[in-house]
Formats: sequence, C-alpha cells, structure tokens
Amino acid sequence: MPCHGRGGGAVCRFGLFGNGDRRVGCHRAELLRGGTVHLPLLFDGTKLGFLAARRTSANLFGKRYARFEPLRRVVLVTRCDAPQKLRKPILGSATPNLLTLTGLLGTALLFVCTAVFLFAGAPEKNGFFGFLAVVCALFIPGYVYAAFLANPNEVSAGISEALVPTATALGVMKSLFDRSERYERTEVCLLVSGAEFSARAGSYAFAKKHKKLYSDIPTVFIPIETLTTTKRLSVFFRSGTGSAQAASVVAEAADNLNLHLDRETSPLGSACFTPFAAAGFDSCSVGTSRRLLAKYGEAQSVDDIDKNAVAAMGALLIESLNYFDSYGG
Repeated sequence: MPCHGRGGGAVCRFGLFGNGDRRVGCHRAELLRGGTVHLPLLFDGTKLGFLAARRTSANLFGKRYARFEPLRRVVLVTRCDAPQKLRKPILGSATPNLLTLTGLLGTALLFVCTAVFLFAGAPEKNGFFGFLAVVCALFIPGYVYAAFLANPNEVSAGISEALVPTATALGVMKSLFDRSERYERTEVCLLVSGAEFSARAGSYAFAKKHKKLYSDIPTVFIPIETLTTTKRLSVFFRSGTGSAQAASVVAEAADNLNLHLDRETSPLGSACFTPFAAAGFDSCSVGTSRRLLAKYGEAQSVDDIDKNAVAAMGALLIESLNYFDSYGG
C-alpha cells in the first residue's frame, strides 16, 4: 500500500512490533462488568459505573522515539476487547441509538407530565392526565426491551470494532520499524486498551494516571473507531476544542491523499476520543462513518471487512503522522 505524501513514500505492512526500538508497558484498569448502562448520545458509561461489578484489565503501550528531541507526541489508540453481543435487534444495528432516543423522550415526557400533574394539584379522575398516563405507559416496552437487548453471556466477534483497527495500527508501527524510519521531532506511540467497551475504562484510566507525564510536550491521541468499509470514512471530533484542531490536521492529510473524509462532530457522545479530550489532550478519532454502520452492521469474519478500508486507514494514519511532524510543537 504506497502512501506517497508530505512525508515521503511509506508502505504499511501489518504485523507485530519488531524486536528493535520499543517500550512496552502495562497499566491496570478497572473493568466494569455487567449492569453498566451506556447512553452514547449523552455521556460516557463511566457516569453509571458504580452500578456494575468490577474486574481488573490492562493496557498495552508501545513507543517509537523521535530522531531528535521530540516537540510533539502522537498516540494511536485501539482496543483488544469486544462489546457484548446483541440479541438480534429488531431494527438492525441502529437499535441501540433508537432505544436511547426513545428512553430520553419517554423520561422527559414522564418528568414534564409529573410536574404538570403536581402543579395542577394532583386532580383525581381527570381525563387529560389519564390520557398522559397512557402515553407514558407506551414507552414501557422500550425500556424492557433495552434491558434485555445485550446478552451478558456472549461477546461479539470484535472484528471491525477491535481486531481490524488494532492490526491496522500495529501495521503502521511495524512499517516504521521495518523501514528504520523515525520522525524528526515526533514521538509515535500505540495504546491498546483492554477495557474499551467497558465504559472506556481503559482509556479513562490511562488518561487519568498519565495526564501529567504526557503533558511534557503537545500530545495528540488518535483512536481508531469501528472500521468496516471505505465508502465513507470520517474523522470524529468536538467543535471548539483541541479536538477540532487535531481533526483539521487529519482532514488535511486525507485531502493530500485524495481520500474523501467526512467530518462528524460528537458534541455529547462517547466517541473513542472522549476520555483523552476530557483530560485536556487534543484528540480526534477516525473510522467508518456512523451513518453507514447501521447499514453494514457488525463484521462476523475478516472476510467481511473491506480490504480497501484497511489500506486507506493505514495510509491516512501515516500521512497524518507526516503532517503532525511537519508542524511545530
């Protein structure tokens, strides 16, 4: 996969780290199990983490040093766990988001109706409030269905969510090693989280513990989201923050490769960059557009993955590193 661009030619070959320059460390993170409710349109699942049992996981961290004193650091982020398997959602992979919206609407309606009922003096046998009670009750099946949507005894294959993104990031790191290439002033790192689908516990734990350590120079975190097809790749960011600045650099790299890259904002959601942005780091994430995930769904095998998507993502990551290295710290 040739990647001719601002930083010169590059070839992405996928595999494990070479036996040369690397530093690998593990960081223990609390893994939330069972019972955690995840509302992706509002906030990250850690807000409700106290409801779940806890287990211990670990993060893997690798580093490739810069040729000279580094002025910046770019950390590619992936994961090695997988989400719980859904029980054949009626409306396809869009079901969780639809249930989230339904739950929010039902809860808001119940709150407003209750407030109006109390301010009205809690009248008895009132037809209008009886009608509102029936409307609120219509949302109950949605809550029940949501409670049993995930199968606690099974996890998904994790092909498009974890294995392919991790293999892509490893391929980028191996490419740098095989060609004995180091960026002039940019330190390139790889973080593999072992508890990403447990309310992003691994990323939150890493960002919290190492915030001071990795604030010595400007540090950008670039997680790789679900990767299924190259028909619509996106960079996810939060407007008005350092997240948008990082996304602009990635988008510029995509333009230089003539790669179409949508920009999708995530004002409230729990995109993969959220833990790092919350810790004050510049961070954005890249992957298949969420608008297409509902259409393509979860990959059941590696053969279900568009190979062009992997090649395009590898090229984009390397060209983004080229651009970051060409800018000042």
